[in-house]
Amino acid sequence: MKKGILIIALMLSTILLSGCTIGETKTEVLSCTKPGNQMGISYNETQELEFKGKKITEYKLILKFDLSSVAENKDTFDTAVDALRAEYSKAIEKGVKTDVYPEGNYVVAMFTMDPEQFDGILDYNNYDLRKIFEARISLKDLKPEMENNHYACVTK
Repeated sequence: MKKGILIIALMLSTILLSGCTIGETKTEVLSCTKPGNQMGISYNETQELEFKGKKITEYKLILKFDLSSVAENKDTFDTAVDALRAEYSKAIEKGVKTDVYPEGNYVVAMFTMDPEQFDGILDYNNYDLRKIFEARISLKDLKPEMENNHYACVTK
């Protein structure tokens, strides 16, 4: 009997010292990317969804525009960056943080959505994300769906 109690005590202390708790759900990230083209500019669209079980805790939509063709001319590049910044900065709404910034020969437009405050529709371009937020879908269930829509997905 004492041996059993000692084994249980050792197991519990190992769990407590490792920082794990019983029933704790780990955070996982699904990152899905596909190429696109808008007004003759190539870009990659990445959707990053952070999951805790079947709940999305953070959602990022990232558009990375390739401006290599105009990067040689600083004025033209800066004008293109300003135009993209002006366009995507219109996406100001509750629960959405919008950042537009240059990165090398690229311009990145990042929309970070807080599921607790975001209503599920990115009004700027009428991008309806309610299905994802309301479905309580797991990363394992969403990944094949994204891949069926021509995204290349990895889990982090």
